[in-house]
Amino acid sequence: NKTQAFSDLFREKLNQVNQLKKDSQAATASFAAGETDSIHDVMIASEKAKVAVNLTTAVQTKVIDAYNEIMRLQV
Repeated sequence: NKTQAFSDLFREKLNQVNQLKKDSQAATASFAAGETDSIHDVMIASEKAKVAVNLTTAVQTKVIDAYNEIMRLQV
């Protein structure tokens, strides 16, 4: 079922975005606690999470726009 496959893919990608956010938070906490001194790793993790969240938001907006357009066509 293609719809099921899409929903599984979407759920998997959302889980990956969530994991990137968790990794960023963990890296920040580790740096703040003095457990690591690599600010580069912290910044990279933070930017990865930021880009993933921004992309997810953009995809969400496009999906909502597409849904609204389909609903207008049926009226």
